[in-house]
Amino acid sequence: MESIRQIKNNNVDLISNIDPLDKNRLLIEDLWESVLREECPNDQAERLIQLKELSYSKQIDGDSSKTFKNEIVDIVNSMDLAESIAAARAFSLYFQLVNILEQRVEEDRYIQSFTNKDVQKSPDNLDPFAPALARQNAPVTFRELFYRLRKLNVPPGKLEELLQEMDIRLVFTAHPTEIVRHTIRHKQTRVANLLKKIQIEQFLTKEEKNSLKNQLKEEVRLWWRTDELHQFKPSVLDEVDYALHYFQQVLFNAMPQLRGRISEALTENYPDVQLPSESFCNFGSWVGSDRDGNPSVTPEITWRTACYQRQLMLERYIIATSNLRDQLSVSMQWSQVSSSLLESLETDRVKFPEIYEARATRYRSEPYRLKLSYILEKLRLTQERNNLLADSGWKFDLEGETDNKNLDKVENLYYKSVNEFTYDLELIKNSLISTDLTCESVNTLLTQVHIFGFSLASLDIRQESTRHSDAIQELTSYLDLSVQYDQMSEEEKIKWLIEELNTKRPLIPSDVSWTKTTEETFSVFKMVKRLQQEFGSRICHSYVISMSHSASDLLEVLLLAKEMGLLDQNSQKSKLLVVPLFETVEDLKRG
Repeated sequence: MESIRQIKNNNVDLISNIDPLDKNRLLIEDLWESVLREECPNDQAERLIQLKELSYSKQIDGDSSKTFKNEIVDIVNSMDLAESIAAARAFSLYFQLVNILEQRVEEDRYIQSFTNKDVQKSPDNLDPFAPALARQNAPVTFRELFYRLRKLNVPPGKLEELLQEMDIRLVFTAHPTEIVRHTIRHKQTRVANLLKKIQIEQFLTKEEKNSLKNQLKEEVRLWWRTDELHQFKPSVLDEVDYALHYFQQVLFNAMPQLRGRISEALTENYPDVQLPSESFCNFGSWVGSDRDGNPSVTPEITWRTACYQRQLMLERYIIATSNLRDQLSVSMQWSQVSSSLLESLETDRVKFPEIYEARATRYRSEPYRLKLSYILEKLRLTQERNNLLADSGWKFDLEGETDNKNLDKVENLYYKSVNEFTYDLELIKNSLISTDLTCESVNTLLTQVHIFGFSLASLDIRQESTRHSDAIQELTSYLDLSVQYDQMSEEEKIKWLIEELNTKRPLIPSDVSWTKTTEETFSVFKMVKRLQQEFGSRICHSYVISMSHSASDLLEVLLLAKEMGLLDQNSQKSKLLVVPLFETVEDLKRG
C-alpha cells in the first residue's frame, strides 16, 4: 500500500481519485510542514518532519523490521529539552489539524446521507431486520429508525406511548486538566471554516483558492505561537465558562434541529403519532455545584453559577427576540391579529408607557413588532435583576426583607418565571396560526425555551457522605443526646433519622456557632432552598451523595433537607432528589 505522500510524489493524477479525507490530508501535511520550516530552526524542522514520515511509514507499510523503530528512537534520544517540547507541540498541532479535517469530512458524509437520491427514492430497499451498522459510511437516521419500526409492524399507539415517556437528561462534568482555552477553540473553528471553504475548490478561482490557503497558513502560524493552556490556575467560574461553551456554540441551536428531524421522520412514517414533548431532552451540570473534594465550590460559587447560566440564556433570548422583531413585519392593514394578542398589548401599554411612547408611532400597524418590543424590555429587566442578584449573593433577601432600591425598580415588570416568557411567545405563535401563517423562528425559539428555560442546565449538588454524618454528629453532640450519633449502630441511626423526619419541630437550633465544615454543610441546603425560590425547582433538584455506604447516608441528607425547608411535611415529599453514588463493589452489592 502506498502512503499518501508516495501517491502525491509518484502520480499527481491519482489524487483526484483517492478518499476525500486522504486528499485533504495532503493539504494539512503540506501546511504543517510549511509552518514548521518557518517557525523552527531548519535542522529541527527537518528532524520533526522526518520523525512524522518514519512513524507514518511504519504504520502504513507494516514493516516488521526494527529499522524504523531504531531510527525513531535515535531521533528522539538526540533531542534536548527545548526540542522535545517543540516536538510535543508540533505533533499536538498535527493531530488537532487532522481531527478538524476528519470532523469536516464526517460532517459532509452525514449531510450526503440525507441528500442521497437513491436512498431517498428507495427506502423500501432497507431491510428492517438487517443490522443498522451494515451500511458503511451511512449514519442511522430517525427516518431509517421509524421506517424499520413501521416495517416491523410496531403499532402507532405503542410508539407514541414510548415517545411521550421519553425523558433524556445529559449531564456535563468538568475537570481542570480538561480545560482548553477559548482562544484555541476559536482558532480551531476558524481553521475548520477555512477548510470548509477550500473543499468547494471547483467553485473557486485560482486567486480565491490561494487566498484561502494563505489565510489558513496565517491562522496556523498564529496558533503555533499561542499558549495551549492558561498560564494561571483556573477558578471554578472559569471551569463553568469553559463547560458552557458547548451550550452556546453547539447545543442551543442543535436541539431544535434534532426535534425537527424527529418531526420529519415521524410525518413520513407515522403521520398520526404525536411528537415527544419539546422538553424531552434536557441538561444537567456538575460544574460549579460538585463540591466533593473541591473546597473552592462554595455556596456563593454555586449561586453565581446559576446566575451566570441565566445570564447566558437571557442574552441568547434577547438576540433571538430582536431578530424576530425584524422578521415579523406583518401589518394590520393586510392581516388579522388574534384578540388575545391585542388584549395583551393593552396590558403591556399600561405597564410600559415608555416603550409605548417610543415604539407606538413606528409600529402603529405592526402589532407583532410592538409586542416583541415589550418582550425585549421584560427580558432586559430580567437580565438587570439577575445581575443585581449575582452581585448581592445568595444570602440577600433570605428572610424576605429587601433593602435594594435597584431591585424595586424592576419589581412586577420582569419575567418571574420562564412560563411567562413562554406564554408571550405562544400568544404570537397562536395569533400567526389563526391567520394561516407560520414562523419557523418562533417555533425554534419556543423549543429552545422549553429545553433550556432560563436556567440552561440544572445544577446537581454532589458531596461526600461523611460530610453529612459529621455535621449530624456535631449537632447531636451539641444537643447532648443520650447516645451520640457516631456511636449508634446502622439500625439505631435509621430509627432515629426516621423519627426526626416525622417530627415537625425543628432540630437545628439557630444562632449556634458551628465548625467551618458543618456551617458550610448547612449553608449548602439553605442556598439550595434560595435557588429554588428564585429560579424554580428546575435549577437544582438533585443531591448526589458520593461514597454512599448505607441507607443512613440517604436519610441524613433528607433530614438536613427537611430542616432547611426542602421537605413538605404534609405531603411527605422532598423538593430534593437524593441520589446515592456507589463507588465500591461492596457498596454496590449492598445497594
